[in-house]
Amino acid sequence: MILLEENDNLILLDDVSDEEAFIEINSKAIRVDNLPYSISGIYKWNPDYPGDPDYIETDIDADIAELKKQKLEEVYDKFNDLMENGTFTSSLGFEVDNRRGNGKDDKDNVNSLIDLGQEPIYFRDSPGDFHSLDLADLQTLKQEMIQDGLSKYQWKWEKETEIMSCTTLDELLNIII
Repeated sequence: MILLEENDNLILLDDVSDEEAFIEINSKAIRVDNLPYSISGIYKWNPDYPGDPDYIETDIDADIAELKKQKLEEVYDKFNDLMENGTFTSSLGFEVDNRRGNGKDDKDNVNSLIDLGQEPIYFRDSPGDFHSLDLADLQTLKQEMIQDGLSKYQWKWEKETEIMSCTTLDELLNIII
């Protein structure tokens, strides 16, 4: 394998047919047999590398920053999935679709039904069954939908805080998203 420095980054090449000739014409290339473990694959360039893998040190600060970025992306992906595909069980006894999309969603529909002031109203739950609701039921449903959305945001903010406060790779690796 060959490590090649390019624009302050190292590129691992494992398919060079004539490594010695390649190194001869590339002054920023070195031959390695193996590399130390790295989460992000970011390595410090050492031009005095004598062929011993111990001379290639992982950049721990870069690894922590990279892993934090990856963990935050996982949080954002999961949060977006919860917001776009989320349901919850209402205290009224049925499953409620509480997705948040770009168009009109059930939260907007519940607000419109409350504004109409008519009762009873038929409301379709997440599985597709109908329920007869009065205005008090609709108010309960509205509050539960708000609380469900807030709990999703709370989870997101707690995970962001947990990730950003980590100072070691082990702490970051132990965070479950």
